[in-house]
Amino acid sequence: MKRYLLILFPALVLCLSCSSVQFRHPQPRGAAALPEFPEDLRGVYLDSIGDTLKVTADSFIYQTADFFDPLTDSLSSGQTILKKFGEQYVLNLGEGEWEVFLVEANEDLITVYYIILNDDEERIIREIRKIMPVKKIRGMRDSYLIDPSEEQFRKLSEGKLFSEYVRFTRIE
Repeated sequence: MKRYLLILFPALVLCLSCSSVQFRHPQPRGAAALPEFPEDLRGVYLDSIGDTLKVTADSFIYQTADFFDPLTDSLSSGQTILKKFGEQYVLNLGEGEWEVFLVEANEDLITVYYIILNDDEERIIREIRKIMPVKKIRGMRDSYLIDPSEEQFRKLSEGKLFSEYVRFTRIE
């Protein structure tokens, strides 16, 4: 799981000393996992710093611009779960505790949203606590564990707690 945090999305590299919000279960709880990445997500993408993302029917490859070993995973691994959520997708990464990303696909763009705590940590945790209990887990990097129902997850997503994280532009 830490492998995902280090290389999947560049903003996490900048925020390793920050706290994070993790989920007890893949989200949203009531939705079925998709067996493959939908057509509108498939392709080769580039972000603003030169990282590439290749999405196929059953897997993705993420390569950083500085050429660290690429991260590859598939929907059959059990550590990557994709679910539909209204007009968005929810990408769940992990095992046991999950990093959760909202994903929007619009023509040639993929925009990824994440609960970014950094300077706004107290306010965001206070907002989450209005919706559900929050458990703080102390460690090398503190994290907050939440276990929302489907309705609570909807409130989280509508409450502007997920911020734009990274934007990929289709190149193929």
